[in-house]
Amino acid sequence: MAQISQPVQPSNVMKNQLFSFVLFCSFLLGCQKAGPSYPAEEKFALQARQSFSLADGAQLTVNEIAESRCPTNARCIRMGNVTVCFGLSGSGQSPTGALCLGECKGEQPAQPMLTRDSVEISLAGQRYRIILEDVLPYPGIPGNPGVDTSPQSAKLVVKRL
Repeated sequence: MAQISQPVQPSNVMKNQLFSFVLFCSFLLGCQKAGPSYPAEEKFALQARQSFSLADGAQLTVNEIAESRCPTNARCIRMGNVTVCFGLSGSGQSPTGALCLGECKGEQPAQPMLTRDSVEISLAGQRYRIILEDVLPYPGIPGNPGVDTSPQSAKLVVKRL
């Protein structure tokens, strides 16, 4: 007569060993060394020929601020623009770019005027988006009361992509 065997139930010891193994593997995977952690975005203001060192070691320099916006309390035919030329340096590379607020000329002569307040740029394999939020103080008519004559600063945001 053939005997029907009962299915073998795993013992508590086996269950504990399996659980311990899974827990140990999870622990090992969790302990892998991660790369350095930097803030996803950094905000700062720079005057022309000033630099800011980002947390990852790259350095952003405002090379020039070219102002041609219509002054406060003036009547102008066009609103004008302000352009901020910058350089990003690190790892032996130095890409440059320009950001513009107001009536900014397109890359091609036939392109309409548009604001170019952000640009994506790569440095040593890391992509960044650089955003021009504002340039202050806003120009005024010289000699008018209340005109801020302090040096202009570009308010920038750098995001790591």
